[in-house]
Amino acid sequence: MAKNTTLEKIAVHAKTIGFIAASFLAYYISARLGLEVATINKQTSAVWPATGIGISLVYLFGPRMAIGIFAGAFLANFETGLNVPATLVISFGNSLESLLAVWFFNRYMSQQSVYGIYSKAVFGLLILTVGSSVSAFFGTVAIWASSAMPSHLVLKNWIIWSMGDFLGALFLVPIAYKIKVSKFASFRIQRSQIWKFVIMFVFTAALCRFVFNYEFGKPFLFLIFLSMLVAANWFDSVWVYLVALAVSIYTVQQTLGGHGPFTENIQNTGFIHLQIFLAALGITALGVSILKEDTLLLLRPNLALLFCWTLSGIAFYFSYSSAAMEDENRFFSKVSLSRKAIEVQMSDYIRMLESGVSFFGASDFVSQKEWHLFTSKFLATNYYPGIQGIGILFSTSIEDRFKNSASSVSHYQPNIKTFSVPNVPEEMQVKSPEDGFVLTYVEPLEGNRTAIGLNVSTEKHRYEAAIRARDSGLPAMSEEIMIVKDGEGKLGFIIFAPIYKGGLTPENDKGRRAAFIGFVSGSIIFENFMSADVASFENEVSLKIFTNSKDGVSREVYTTQYWPHNSSGEKKESIVFAGKVMNLAWRKGHDF
Repeated sequence: MAKNTTLEKIAVHAKTIGFIAASFLAYYISARLGLEVATINKQTSAVWPATGIGISLVYLFGPRMAIGIFAGAFLANFETGLNVPATLVISFGNSLESLLAVWFFNRYMSQQSVYGIYSKAVFGLLILTVGSSVSAFFGTVAIWASSAMPSHLVLKNWIIWSMGDFLGALFLVPIAYKIKVSKFASFRIQRSQIWKFVIMFVFTAALCRFVFNYEFGKPFLFLIFLSMLVAANWFDSVWVYLVALAVSIYTVQQTLGGHGPFTENIQNTGFIHLQIFLAALGITALGVSILKEDTLLLLRPNLALLFCWTLSGIAFYFSYSSAAMEDENRFFSKVSLSRKAIEVQMSDYIRMLESGVSFFGASDFVSQKEWHLFTSKFLATNYYPGIQGIGILFSTSIEDRFKNSASSVSHYQPNIKTFSVPNVPEEMQVKSPEDGFVLTYVEPLEGNRTAIGLNVSTEKHRYEAAIRARDSGLPAMSEEIMIVKDGEGKLGFIIFAPIYKGGLTPENDKGRRAAFIGFVSGSIIFENFMSADVASFENEVSLKIFTNSKDGVSREVYTTQYWPHNSSGEKKESIVFAGKVMNLAWRKGHDF
């Protein structure tokens, strides 16, 4: 007998350990899923299904599940990089939330006969609100105390955390309640009802896809509520909760994927709007299911719900459409201002190089000292961000072409040690260029001294752009290249503005080649150039820039720090800068 008693105790303990381990795994997995929707920091989620899992586990299997909840919460939050003390506090808050919610639930649900048929919903919402607030309090204090969050975000963090926990519980706890009171009997569907189940499934899926996957479906958000009414009229009330849960999962998934009406400004108001909709969805499911359970969902309540949802849907449709049109107009206005600013900045760069060309045209000879004095006026200002140097490249064929000329243009024949562009792949090397273009003057000299003597004709992209400029008489920009300064390489471009004898541009290719002296060139770090240019727009307008090379490949050369996933309303345009076509794509920024 004693032996049997010992085995029974071992079996009981093993069962308890198994339940705790299962609760740890369930909470950890749901917490990791919730962290995928983290907003203002790595720990605060707009939707936290782990709360619903935790409360359900304690409600169904007892307070001992809090051990698994604590362990699962600790591991999930610790993996975000939070320190151990803060993680312990958050885990304690998550466990306490589940214990308090179940204690209040069991205490006050017995009062249904006193407070009426709606007491379950009222007390349920009140209990979930209190529990969520407690967990959010511990979590917010822990993150703030660990210096992982600035003080001005404390209130916002607490609100989002509380709402995320509330939503996680709102969609899962009612299902746990139905499991406990009905022992899964309410989940059963009669064979004669299978066709109804198929219709409900297809109807719900079609509505969700219409609203979240098609641009014209966004204003019809309220149609989704009809799926819960179908479930309530055909099946047990638990199916109302299951439909609401399925819709909520799809809503979050599509929103994160950049689809649906909540993707605009998702990092700020978008998440708040998502939370409001999910709360409305969950509370509506709670109300409809109570009407169903108490056999009050008859013709008049159905008509009343349809009437109210219709009015709300109409109001939402016109409100959303009006706001969307206003936003679109404002977005296009910001895009127009951004484009104009880019074009003005680009034009200023070209004019700066062309002024250098005019400076050479006004004199028979420009010395390095004179070039230094001239460029110092440009470089002393902040009007040309991103520029790494303004150089003069002289043609190595000057002496042969102007050997009989009385002009002092032959004095520009470089008398320095030249070298090829370093670290160039073999396929980009130019073995025998028809003319050499050697960097002879460069300002500022500091940081660029080692580039003097560089023959840009030895590298394909530089050489092709230089030839285009020489033969066309117009500034030309190279393909994207790596510009090295202070040992660090960054993506950039070189612009060549041609210099001709006498300062005038001949009318034909032959004349231009004969009178060609060299180039005024500017090397630009494109990231610095664009960051300075779009700084005043970046918070509201995000930008990507692509260039098309001769091989037809589109290459991304610039992206603002924030690039939203949602591509709806994307504006695309092209501009030409120094003979180079650039494709621009704008999307609404995080502060739009």
